[in-house]
Amino acid sequence: MGQDERYLYEGSFDQYYKLKGYNYFFSGVKKILGEDDLTIANLEGTLTEATEKPDKSSQGNQAFFFKGNPHYTEILKDGSIEAVNLFPPTI
Repeated sequence: MGQDERYLYEGSFDQYYKLKGYNYFFSGVKKILGEDDLTIANLEGTLTEATEKPDKSSQGNQAFFFKGNPHYTEILKDGSIEAVNLFPPTI
């Protein structure tokens, strides 16, 4: 949920959010997820307004900085996601 802001392009996650709204992303599975007891998702990125980036200079052009807008929590709540984890990347 989000992207590296260096790669904003047509068809990107952020563009779909702006065009379709928060209820678009889980619309095909919302009923199923809403019927279970608990839905946990692996977020794999932070939802933050922070602008400072970690030092990834050792990764060269392979470094990515994924983050999403904190307003994306609306997507999770509307999709009946009750919990998320942030699985750390392998170094």
